[in-house]
Parts: sequence; structure tokens; C-alpha cells
Amino acid sequence: MSDSGWYVSIYYNGKLKSYKAGLNRISDLKQRKKEAKVFMKFMAEELRKGWNPESINVHD
Repeated sequence: MSDSGWYVSIYYNGKLKSYKAGLNRISDLKQRKKEAKVFMKFMAEELRKGWNPESINVHD
């Protein structure tokens, strides 16, 4: 883990977008990994539905 914390990152239109999604608030490593996977699945589903990551900026 880096000093800046955990992020879920995606490439969209050739640009890297990163989201914290509250992951840094979870102290238990196993739970943090689990929540990261849940968030990644959520992001993938939203992209499939047509979400445009450039339309809003999401941070925790």
C-alpha cells in the first residue's frame, strides 16, 4: 500500500480515472480487499449501463 492509500482505477477514453470509494477507512486488510472487489464490480456494471466517468468526479 502506498502513502496515498488505496484506489480503484479505470481507463476511460485513454485517461486514467481513480476513485478512493472509502476503502482507506477499512483497517482490516481482508475486508478492504473484499470491498475493493465489490466496488470494482459496481464500477464495471455502471460502465456497462452507460455511465461516463468524465461526467462527475467521485471521491471519498
